[in-house]
Amino acid sequence: MNRNSAIFLLLAIGLIVIVIVIGLGIGLTNEVMLSILISVAALVISILTIAKSTYLPSRMSIIAGDNYIVDPNKPGNLNPGFIIPITFMNLGYGDCVVETLCLILTEEDGTKLLYEPITEIDIKSLIQDQHKVHGTNVVNAYMSFGLFGRSSVNKAFLFHQKLDPEVGPIHLTKQSYHVSIRSKLLKDSKLKERATFTFNADDPFFHSINIGSVSYVMKYTYETAMN
Repeated sequence: MNRNSAIFLLLAIGLIVIVIVIGLGIGLTNEVMLSILISVAALVISILTIAKSTYLPSRMSIIAGDNYIVDPNKPGNLNPGFIIPITFMNLGYGDCVVETLCLILTEEDGTKLLYEPITEIDIKSLIQDQHKVHGTNVVNAYMSFGLFGRSSVNKAFLFHQKLDPEVGPIHLTKQSYHVSIRSKLLKDSKLKERATFTFNADDPFFHSINIGSVSYVMKYTYETAMN
């Protein structure tokens, strides 16, 4: 328990003690005292919940797993999608909400492409279904999600490029690509970089899972950024 948590807990205990002392002093019955204590306890829990979310710091870090590159039957990997399993870790004591998530893919010439999460994917089902995305392994459309303090959650998302008329769709070539995974917490004013990795389309780890499959798998090393 950190210093702020201890302060909130002591204040809550102090409030309950004050109520008991006042109740005994004015001669309230046990039934009335019990009702008051229950109400005070509910109030204290509400205050602590709000205080925890507002004042205790959260610290987000993520670790990305094996990265799946999805090619929707287009020649030459034109405008592929990305499926990335991610472990979201809240290393702080305060709760947080992951509001926005995205990938920024940078080509060798500096061109930046924005990828947004479309759906959440059940990775276990995806593997069992021979790495083809369809209804049984699609969990739901992307939506914001919360993490309690000192907790983690595993999720996988299918990212698709947000097309820019001035840039056009990506066409995977043998050049190197830098990918930045960024997120915005509800309390943040802007997106923050959480992890990065690089890949090359002709990397020996970048290969087709099955002939005629609609997906590819790529292994990579990553770095994490904690905020």
